[in-house]
Amino acid sequence: MRHVRIAVAGGAAVAATIVAVAVGAPDAGGSARDDGRAGAGPGAAVTRIEFTEAAPSDADQSVTTNRTVEMYAEHRGDAVSRLRFVITFEGRLAEERVWSADRPESITSRNWASCTTGEEATPAPRPDSLEVILTGYFGPREIPRDAKRTASGAHRWETPTGMMLMTYTDLGGAYPHRIVEIKGPDGSVGSTISGTRTSDRSSFPDWRTGWRSCRPSTGAL
Repeated sequence: MRHVRIAVAGGAAVAATIVAVAVGAPDAGGSARDDGRAGAGPGAAVTRIEFTEAAPSDADQSVTTNRTVEMYAEHRGDAVSRLRFVITFEGRLAEERVWSADRPESITSRNWASCTTGEEATPAPRPDSLEVILTGYFGPREIPRDAKRTASGAHRWETPTGMMLMTYTDLGGAYPHRIVEIKGPDGSVGSTISGTRTSDRSSFPDWRTGWRSCRPSTGAL
């Protein structure tokens, strides 16, 4: 099973058409339609959320691969105005994705493995609040009353989400310090999220540099 497609809030795959374009788009800031510019707006704060996503390799299901996912949310209180994903695979930049409240219906992406950019429809619910984003990935802030205790003292519970089953293990630290297993219809684990860290940032990051010199690599995600 593939890594769960990271789009915006929630771990569900996004059924959308990717529009591939030629390499050589602007090296910073994206196209005229893309609000991926750096810096935070007046009165806005930026929160960084990072976690590791582990999943079986497409080529060999017995081999586990790891991706690091960074999310940068520009927000005023709970309301999110921009959200950027930076995904690295085995230490290499793999993909960037940007959502903006100015263009809430779509997500802009850059795939550094195939050197293509794309536009996707934003899945529901839109990531327009920190609570939506955090709940989508890590479950509700409050531990359900019917959560079971593990031998180590952690709380564990399951929540069906469409055709998938989300299993949450709360490790007792500050929210969202949890392990999340995302299982497919057959019960197999398709992805595991762990090692979550959050921090405040001074600015909203720009697109990574070097896009003009991007060259497609083998084994693209």
